[in-house]
Amino acid sequence: MSTVDQPETFRYSLDLLKSYSSAALRNSKALLDEARLLLENRHYARAYFLAVSSIEETGKASQTFAAQGRDLSDPGVTAKLVRSTESHSEKITAAFIAWINAGDNVRNSLMSAVDLMIALKRGREPAMYSVVNRISGELFEPIEVVRPTAARDCVKIAGNCLAHTETQLSVQNPAKMTAAQDKMFAMKSGKVNELLNAEDFWRYFISRLENNDEDLAAAVIDYQTHYVAKKRLYVDSKEE
Repeated sequence: MSTVDQPETFRYSLDLLKSYSSAALRNSKALLDEARLLLENRHYARAYFLAVSSIEETGKASQTFAAQGRDLSDPGVTAKLVRSTESHSEKITAAFIAWINAGDNVRNSLMSAVDLMIALKRGREPAMYSVVNRISGELFEPIEVVRPTAARDCVKIAGNCLAHTETQLSVQNPAKMTAAQDKMFAMKSGKVNELLNAEDFWRYFISRLENNDEDLAAAVIDYQTHYVAKKRLYVDSKEE
């Protein structure tokens, strides 16, 4: 189901999300097994591609697991979840969440994972399709792009993402999201990124932190409502 043909009345049920998450994990395992077979037979480009596909399915399992704690009656939540589970980039990012959280130092784990995530997102298409560099005019085939080491590393990464996600989903319950968290989730990614890159927002958030309010999602929604929507800046309001 794509965002284009999604019926306006469609909503995920809790049971459907549970089944979806389990199915994604099963498919991730199958894709990983197939990637390992291709690797053993030196089909490095295809092994890489299937390993990335396994990572995406692991990410989808993580996304649909987390969604079980959201307000499923909210059409905005449904629409965003559909978009997220169709986004290669967002699925790859979600696949690393359990692995990152399993480390003793989440910050260091995140910094180490960022480069891996970027490489996987860039390498997915070249591992399956021949492409032309539009700047140099060079033609590249998958067999030339994906080296044996890259394929082996990708298969290992897929295995780690899957193992950590399986563990998390088996020992934890989905966190119950607040109304503000659901509203932030439903916002378009571009708007959220634009807001989080704005210096004025961080000045606003710091003022909330000074009052012991650490809820980032609530700050995002309140700032959107009281400043962005009204085309005002927080710093200007302080001078009034």
